[in-house]
Amino acid sequence: HPPSKFLAVLRDYEAYHERCTQGVNLMEMGMAGEVPQEGCKYLVWKAMDGMGNQLLSLVCAFVYSLLTNRVMLIATDSHIDHHICEPFPRSSWILPEGFPEPKLRTQAKRVFAYLDEALAAATSSQQQQQNASAFCPGGHSSSPVSVSEPELSALRALAPKHLQVYIVCCDHARDHQFFCPTAQRLFTAVNWIFYHSHEYTLPALYFVPEFREKLNAWFPAHDVFMHASRYLLNPSDRLWATITRIYKAELDGVPRRIGFQARSWKGDYNPTISDQILRCAMEQKLLPKPLRDQPKNPEDASTPRRPDISVLVTSLRAEYRDNLHAEYANHANADGSHVAVWTASNEGWQKTGDTGHDETAIVDIWLLSFM
Repeated sequence: HPPSKFLAVLRDYEAYHERCTQGVNLMEMGMAGEVPQEGCKYLVWKAMDGMGNQLLSLVCAFVYSLLTNRVMLIATDSHIDHHICEPFPRSSWILPEGFPEPKLRTQAKRVFAYLDEALAAATSSQQQQQNASAFCPGGHSSSPVSVSEPELSALRALAPKHLQVYIVCCDHARDHQFFCPTAQRLFTAVNWIFYHSHEYTLPALYFVPEFREKLNAWFPAHDVFMHASRYLLNPSDRLWATITRIYKAELDGVPRRIGFQARSWKGDYNPTISDQILRCAMEQKLLPKPLRDQPKNPEDASTPRRPDISVLVTSLRAEYRDNLHAEYANHANADGSHVAVWTASNEGWQKTGDTGHDETAIVDIWLLSFM
């Protein structure tokens, strides 16, 4: 069950989301960088990369919105609403059609640029040359800057109305200063944050003392992602019907369930990964050792039998499933277990944005969650 304090936060957020979106001209407010009333500030999430990365990023953005009292909205071209149900009971998380998210996001000041400007203003009297890392304890700066509350208030008055947060693996971490405590205190003055990331950033939220205190209170068992994702991510009825059908056919009642996700960077089949999967599974005693010098008894193969171990292999390439399946279909194994190796899909290559491909990815993700 969700922790009681987290449930209370969700109920408050639902009312807040409704108050700051219903009867509000979000198009007009967003373009002007204004907010309709005191207490309403916004975070706009933009999808990036494959469905797995998108869902990780979406949950992280939502938790950040809870921590900072922001209304999370989703860019219309992200199409997440095609696959995931609306989570909030009386208001939508989708921006109005025609909202100029790409223009506002790309024209907004980047995190590193804003922090560099703020730092220049904070250190001008000392004639220091710094960069944004000086706001971060343990950052790359040789002389971190301490900013007093009056100085922060003055800097917040200069905050942009729109701010672009671009957190990706290949951007030289320029916007990763976003997670610095002093930086977060500056961002409270920003009306509209445009969040564009493919990364799992929940651990970074613990770097901010105020966030860490809230997270520890809301999630005493430190299971933030589990509870946040269970609330936020609910597949459409059609997708849930598919997930349920496959679950009943392949996983229901099986004593042991094991899931593997295999992926090589270039997308081609890599036999070394197949070898690693089998070796690791045997070393960790997840799967029995195939006896390659003992062919499987043909009578065993022809007799219908509920598996003792059900192994789901999710991958763009069918070879990872085929290789592992052959080990147990063609050979006896060390403890005589009936091992069933299967897959729900093998798309061949990444096709992000294709509805069928994205839905297949969601089905795979939910099936892996049952392991």
